Amino acid sequence: MAGPTPKVNRSWADPLANRIPDPVAKLRYLRNVRGDDETVPEVSRWRRARVPVAAAVVVASLVLGGTVMRSPAKREKSPEAVAVAVPGATGPAVVAPVVSGTVHAAAPHTKVWLVETRGTLESWSNGLQVDTSLTVSNKKRKAAPTGIVFHTTESQMDTFEPEKAQRLKILARGLLNYVREEKGYHYVIDRFGRAFRIVAEEDVAYHAGNSVWGDEKHTWTGLNDDFLAVSLESATRTGDENPEITPAQKLALRLLVEMLRYRFGIAARNCVTHAQVSVNPSNFRVGWHTDWAGNFPFEEIGLPDNYQLPLAAVERYGFGYDPAFFAATGARMWRGVVAAEDRLRAEASRRQISVAQLRAELRKLYHQHTRAQDVPAPNQPETAHKETH
Repeated sequence: MAGPTPKVNRSWADPLANRIPDPVAKLRYLRNVRGDDETVPEVSRWRRARVPVAAAVVVASLVLGGTVMRSPAKREKSPEAVAVAVPGATGPAVVAPVVSGTVHAAAPHTKVWLVETRGTLESWSNGLQVDTSLTVSNKKRKAAPTGIVFHTTESQMDTFEPEKAQRLKILARGLLNYVREEKGYHYVIDRFGRAFRIVAEEDVAYHAGNSVWGDEKHTWTGLNDDFLAVSLESATRTGDENPEITPAQKLALRLLVEMLRYRFGIAARNCVTHAQVSVNPSNFRVGWHTDWAGNFPFEEIGLPDNYQLPLAAVERYGFGYDPAFFAATGARMWRGVVAAEDRLRAEASRRQISVAQLRAELRKLYHQHTRAQDVPAPNQPETAHKETH
């Protein structure tokens, strides 16, 4: 009879982990030696283990190439969304695995309602104030939004100092006018914590482009039609670096998310960052845009840490990633990659095929779904649609 599992001395376990070049393998190793699959390493422990962009190989079975990610500020436009049914698990077609596990509440319990509108300023019951002076209409969406994608504006910012207040307001106004012209986001929160509604919520904003997300029932490709866009005046920070947003922005974001979730019944798990959903179909890589790739303050704005959720593009459509993706992201987001890969492997084992075979079939499924809507080339505006499991 086997004896009890020996207790691991973490003082030598973590240094050993730092010698593992593959971040996914490193994360699995740390979870195993700590004896708890749900435990993840603290961010501070991973900061010294950043993966260099020039790394030649991550792991052959996990990484499928070497295209460097980019995060341009220009947002891709996406035509109208169309619902497409996906065959069930017993059907003849390839089945995109469905996320199981933790299910978050559909909406917060706190009621939030519009108290009054004075001119172009809305006041909401939770303290949120929304400036509607720049609101513009666009193409109508087919149904109420089912999620929120968080962005950064990628704008050039000056230092946030009292003596720069006038200049900061001028910069913010120029940014807001640009977003309005492009119909890029539904909401923008500037550095002073002022929330501006740009595109009306019942309309589509051009913010997500090629993108994939899923919950327990649906998988979405091209999130423009189904998800709201909330952007903070900020710029992308690499990996685990602290986000460059102000306390006022965090407070306004918390109130805004609370209002949107209550108003539209949005599930917490469908509140995600652009980096979690962005894909590049030309090379089947995730992370084409990397804003909020590991440092979004989920808990501080009243949401669970959704970085732990499996990346839907990896799990359901066989997308891959390369070392540049890990160089741009933080340890928190790697958990979602590991979870997605684990489920992909479990599905392959259940079907008694190789992971490579399953990945190839899922990629064909992605092309079938997008071609059905006459999708242009990957670097062009794409058609958004939803599959129902």
